[in-house]
Amino acid sequence: MKWRIPLTIGMVVVLIAGAAYWIYFLSMGPAEEAHITVYMSPEPLADALESAFEEEHGDILEMVSGPWCRRLRVEMEAGDINADVIYGAEPLLYMMLEEKGQLLWYNSPEEAWMKSEYIMVEKYFTLANGRYAVIAYNKEKVSEPPSSWKELTEPEWNRKIAIPNAATCATAFAITCGLVNQSDLGWEFYRELKENDAILVDTAMMVVEKVTSGEVWVGICPLDAALRTINKAKKEGVESPLKIIWLEEGAIKIPRPIAIIQDEKRSEKSTELAKKFFDFALSEEGQKIATKYGYIPVREGLPLPGGVPEKITSISIPWVWAHENGKEIRDTYESIMG
Repeated sequence: MKWRIPLTIGMVVVLIAGAAYWIYFLSMGPAEEAHITVYMSPEPLADALESAFEEEHGDILEMVSGPWCRRLRVEMEAGDINADVIYGAEPLLYMMLEEKGQLLWYNSPEEAWMKSEYIMVEKYFTLANGRYAVIAYNKEKVSEPPSSWKELTEPEWNRKIAIPNAATCATAFAITCGLVNQSDLGWEFYRELKENDAILVDTAMMVVEKVTSGEVWVGICPLDAALRTINKAKKEGVESPLKIIWLEEGAIKIPRPIAIIQDEKRSEKSTELAKKFFDFALSEEGQKIATKYGYIPVREGLPLPGGVPEKITSISIPWVWAHENGKEIRDTYESIMG
């Protein structure tokens, strides 16, 4: 009977080891899958990028569009930003996030193919698209469109011009910073717009809608929004009344950045996935998709959106000045425009 004792002890050891393994395995839970949330706009571009990216990587993105900048600011104030990647808007938002230590440093290998004018020294955010603010007009209402920014203050455009409100729209704030820094415009330009009963609207896209409908005749708006409206009409087999003016004095240059949010709680796999999406946005495929929605590619060798001239005279915005003097600029704007 002695031969049974070592066997029994061996069985107990095996059972204990097996139980320990399963307790450890269950405590680990299921293997965590990579998943990221991307805040970006416009929604049609977000949908197109999501579809293309998930073809290769599976259903691993949650895209948040709409007024995501406001949502981000609320989350930041609450101390819990839900986004992993943010893409769009204008550089001032990213400068603020960088200053507060909210962005992850990342140097994408795709930047090797970027146009020199879009390359930045710092890598906490990267310029992913070119974008311009222009004057658009309704050609069914206007026979002789304005030939300069200053002309928008003339009596013939009284109550016939729409501009986005810099108090409610980040793009409008950037446009304001560009225009008031022009020596022949300054804040006097906005005082004269106010006297000319310019119509303020909440978003830049609403300017395009009002000009297209004929409710107003001219407006200051982002180039991409105007191009999307024109192209949508073309797809529907009609001609849009909207027309873009390329002024000799220049269009206002407002590039769109992309960045990864700093989050120590995010898994390593999800951080790597965020970097892959970042790379995809800058890749040839990602840039071509964005071009379809009216954005200027930052990558060398890619065609411009239809209707955009090869050479664009641009008005640059002093971003550091705008960032450091944001409150004063807003206060001055609101004191003029109400």
